[in-house]
Amino acid sequence: MDAIAQQRRDSQDLFEQYATRGAKLLFMQIPEPTDVLPDVTKTRVLHLLTYLLKMPAQWEPTCPLLLRLAPHMEKMGHRQDWLALLEAGSQMAERQHDDQAMVHLALHIGYLHQLGGEFQNAYGWFKKGVNYSSAMPQKPMLGRLLNHQAYAAKLQRRFEEATHLVEKAMRILPTSDPELAHSYFILGTIAQEKLMHDLAVQHFFSALHIRQQQGDQRRIARCYRGLGTAYFALADYVLAIEYTEKAVVLFSRMHDISEEAVAIMNIGAIYLQMGEVNKALLRFRDAEPILRKTADKVHLAMLYNNIGYGFQMQQNWTAARDAYQQSIKYCSDVNDDEGLINALDGLGVVYGGLNQPALAVQTFDEALGHLAQWRHEEKYRYYYDIIWQHKTELRITFTKSMCHNT
Repeated sequence: MDAIAQQRRDSQDLFEQYATRGAKLLFMQIPEPTDVLPDVTKTRVLHLLTYLLKMPAQWEPTCPLLLRLAPHMEKMGHRQDWLALLEAGSQMAERQHDDQAMVHLALHIGYLHQLGGEFQNAYGWFKKGVNYSSAMPQKPMLGRLLNHQAYAAKLQRRFEEATHLVEKAMRILPTSDPELAHSYFILGTIAQEKLMHDLAVQHFFSALHIRQQQGDQRRIARCYRGLGTAYFALADYVLAIEYTEKAVVLFSRMHDISEEAVAIMNIGAIYLQMGEVNKALLRFRDAEPILRKTADKVHLAMLYNNIGYGFQMQQNWTAARDAYQQSIKYCSDVNDDEGLINALDGLGVVYGGLNQPALAVQTFDEALGHLAQWRHEEKYRYYYDIIWQHKTELRITFTKSMCHNT
């Protein structure tokens, strides 16, 4: 029995040696995040990681491999499958008391939760990273994590907290650190929530200027997309399309399918406001399969809201109803109150078109019920007036119809 046990130990030792050697070789084959990862390399690394993450003694070669692969997996649209491996890595890092690894893993894990619409989970992971990073002498990672924590707070409509966290990050970051661009970007999104769109444009341009000096094409593209949304809100549709198309070009060049799909959807939304519904629906059709593939519930909620509005404009009431109901489902899944209010308002209009006034009134009232919690926000009056106008128009239309019939 001792001989058999020894043979098993020897086999295990030999396997771990091969795995370690393989990890080091594959690490060298993973390109920089800005380059394209070959599928064959990705498959080999993932296969090896499933074994390495069960070998605590091999954490030293496992950790760099995991972190090197992380940005590629996110860019290629991997979500739950990759999240499971990252979380297994975080458990191993904690057992190994590898605080440096935990800082980076918390950032990647939090971001994947954010992309999946799990904003409170994302916030928790970013905060965990902040706690680990706070004890370290070097502060740039702390600033980066504070920015991410701020954005997760912003996504939960905690704007004062988000602003405080961004300002804290900006005080920590060196004046030459390109992460300051992320701080300005987040301030731009907060300004948008407060309907201060001119200020949002200023912040996005500040972020863009830093990113252009840095040369980070992916983040430059995100700044372009942010500017597109700001100009869209200002009803400057020419500039909105110009900047969003710039984003599409860069995302496409980097094979960043999920970010590209969001930008394509945004172009569709601009076309809707310009009254070019068929063009808009074509863009939505292009974005839909990619957003489904990446299980991007946050942007699927927006997509189906836009599709619903497109069909509503065409008075294709049944298709509009189905799209709005899809949007409502996704909005509920990711706690997107603004999207939910929008979709319910649209669905109320559609029920009116389907000659179902009782359902329409019920749906408008449901939207107003969700809106009530925003009473102290800048957007409250904006949405209240829209929903109330639609409800009033419905009442007038059906009152006239009843009078005509009598």
